[in-house]
Amino acid sequence: MRVARELLGDAILKLVITKGVDVANVVHLGRSPTAAQRIAVLWSKPKCANIACSSRFVELDHRDPWADTHHTVLDEIDPLCKHDHDLKTNHGWLLVEGTGRREFVPSNHPRHPRNRLPP
Repeated sequence: MRVARELLGDAILKLVITKGVDVANVVHLGRSPTAAQRIAVLWSKPKCANIACSSRFVELDHRDPWADTHHTVLDEIDPLCKHDHDLKTNHGWLLVEGTGRREFVPSNHPRHPRNRLPP
C-alpha cells in the first residue's frame, strides 16, 4: 500500500476486486451511486435487468425508492434502460422479486411485487 501511495501521490484509485464474477456489497448514504458502485453494477450487470431487453445503455435504479430508504446499497440497485426506467418511475412497472435479469411487469400483472399475497 505504501508503494502505491508513493507512486500515485494524491491520485484517486477505484478498484473492484472480484472473485469470479461476484462483487462484495457497497453501501452509500447519499442518493446517487458512488463511482465504485456504478463500476461494480456495470461490471456485474452489464445489461438492462429486464430479461426481455438487451440494452447495455442503462441507468442505475434504486429497487426501493431512495426517499424511503435514505441509502444506496449495491445489492438494491438494478440497471434499467431509459425506456424501462421511465415505465417503472412513471407507470408502476416493476421487476419481479429476485436479483439479476428477470421479468419486468405492469402493475396489474399477478407477479408484480405489490400484488403478492401475504404469507
